Amino acid sequence: MLSTKRKTAVYIIVALIVLTIAYIWFNSVKTQAESSESSEQVYETLQEAADEVFGEGTVEITHDGVRKFAHFFEFAALGAEFCVLYILLKRQSYGGFAEMLPFGLYVAVIDEGIQILSDRGPEVRDIFIDYGGYLAATLAFFTVFIISRAIKNKKEKKA
Repeated sequence: MLSTKRKTAVYIIVALIVLTIAYIWFNSVKTQAESSESSEQVYETLQEAADEVFGEGTVEITHDGVRKFAHFFEFAALGAEFCVLYILLKRQSYGGFAEMLPFGLYVAVIDEGIQILSDRGPEVRDIFIDYGGYLAATLAFFTVFIISRAIKNKKEKKA
């Protein structure tokens, strides 16, 4: 049975997951022109920052690279949110983390499918990038889980 605080936290994280998926899919409904326009400002800001820090023309940031990193980051956020949900539900086990792995892939595949509706071509490469972000966050949480469990077991053995 979950405490009231934990239930509230679960509701909040589920809402964040829904909002994140909605944000990802909303961006997929945009036309190619709308999508490019949305990322253009981020690209220009990053290129200006790179020019300022490293010198003009020293580092070239590509518009496509910015777009792919944004996909990776969106899905990394989604992966982190799912990890927090599983922790809140006290499913911190090897199996618990494995159970959540398909969700990121489902969202990525649907995301690319949605792009067909907006006259943008779906790309298998994008599914790998999206799912890679999701897996990166999941693996980071899983690594912390393994380390924290090892530390806890070591302390318990000493006591």
